[in-house]
Amino acid sequence: MRLYSGDVIRVRDYPFNDDTGRSKSRYAVFLSKLGDDVLLAPATQIGTLGGRAGTIPVRAYEVGIPEQFTKEKGIKGVVKCDRFPLINQEQLISDVIGRLPLETRIQIIEKYQDLTNNYRIKRFMDNENRNHPKIMAEFKDVTIAEKLHFVQYGKQQYEDIRHLDTRVNGIYFHTKKDGIPFQQVSLTFDSNGYSNKATITTSDDKEVFLRKLQSVSVVQDVLRLDSRYHVLQNNLSIEFKNINFLHNNIDPHRDFHPLSELAQEVLDEKVKQHEIWLGTDGREGKQLILNGLDFSTCEMKSKDLQQAIFYRCRFHEMDLVNKNFYGSEFDLCSFKITNLDSANLSNVTFQDCSLIRTNLSRTILENTRFVDMELTPVSKGLDKPVQRIYFQEAQLKNVEFENTRFSPVLLDRISRENIKQVTIREKEFSGLAIHFEGSEGRYQLLSKRNKPIDHANFDTFHDAKDGLMNFLQYEKSLDKGPGFER
Repeated sequence: MRLYSGDVIRVRDYPFNDDTGRSKSRYAVFLSKLGDDVLLAPATQIGTLGGRAGTIPVRAYEVGIPEQFTKEKGIKGVVKCDRFPLINQEQLISDVIGRLPLETRIQIIEKYQDLTNNYRIKRFMDNENRNHPKIMAEFKDVTIAEKLHFVQYGKQQYEDIRHLDTRVNGIYFHTKKDGIPFQQVSLTFDSNGYSNKATITTSDDKEVFLRKLQSVSVVQDVLRLDSRYHVLQNNLSIEFKNINFLHNNIDPHRDFHPLSELAQEVLDEKVKQHEIWLGTDGREGKQLILNGLDFSTCEMKSKDLQQAIFYRCRFHEMDLVNKNFYGSEFDLCSFKITNLDSANLSNVTFQDCSLIRTNLSRTILENTRFVDMELTPVSKGLDKPVQRIYFQEAQLKNVEFENTRFSPVLLDRISRENIKQVTIREKEFSGLAIHFEGSEGRYQLLSKRNKPIDHANFDTFHDAKDGLMNFLQYEKSLDKGPGFER
């Protein structure tokens, strides 16, 4: 049976509030829908007050059934807003009788919110069902969607699809009116094989709005992009004009633009301000600081990107050849099939980044740090291991791999004269390190104070790693604790 929040139905064995061992058949209002078939769902009681409903005052925890609903459905009573027992499918003894009007559902939410401020009543609700805050949050979410006319047409009802996977694939900015802080935006998004359109409002600038758009994972996230949604979370009585007809005459193929175009627009503007910032020694413009954005397939039009900061950004399939990232920071960023050929990566820190098939050939890496990284080849689920990064003919000087799983394959295609001081500190090294100098062609163990350990030179990285682990085991056997302080 398809049930929606606010549906009224007859229920067998609805428990008494003061004696859970007793029950009787009652009308009830379903508050939240759990799948297409109701296996277990919360429902709040409709009381008829022994036939006296309508003749005695509504109590502090009740909302009256509207007269029009009573005339049409023959149900006279009050909704008890403090009841949340779970009802299973076997207890349903009728089809859906009707759905309470939107105004009544709003009254139920507002009454519930008032009741939660009463310690005695809240304790009673907690004892019956501790999940009542989540139940009512879902009920409120669906109610707001209906109030905003969000996906309320045909076979696609918001309540059916709100938890389904989706992503925004098209965007259209309506002309902004002077003096109005909100921007009307139409979106296209797919779910369950259907293509949906919705028009929302936002007060965010384009960078923040892009970040939110790229973070959408379920249909409910699309609704929460709407600034009006958050206003209604605080005050459900506010009325907004219906704008969900604005997208009806917008061609989804001609007028809607992919998110990548918005990402390119945001990137271009940020890079332009960064160029001004660099050119004026910070007196004008703004340093390039990007957080939580996906720039995959975008074009980086500027060459000079010194001292930029990137946090949780994605650079998949980007061409970054010859770019100057001197002194920049990459934290929790993702690179996949990214071309950094001949880029300047000196004084750059890569912190906890993901790199797969990233081309660092002919790059300049001086005082470059790779921290908390996984740089061994990717092999899971693949016929042949894939390298995370390619260092062919790169120039390495004072490069550190700290708390990073290292693969010696990374150095195989670099001429020895191009490798000057590479230091590797994997997590299990307990503060010790392996040092490699291209001119010497050997691996040297270093103490915690970066001093060479006597007679600890090896021809290969694997031999050096085995020697380091044996050294730690030896230190432990002498009860001196891990590490070496000399």
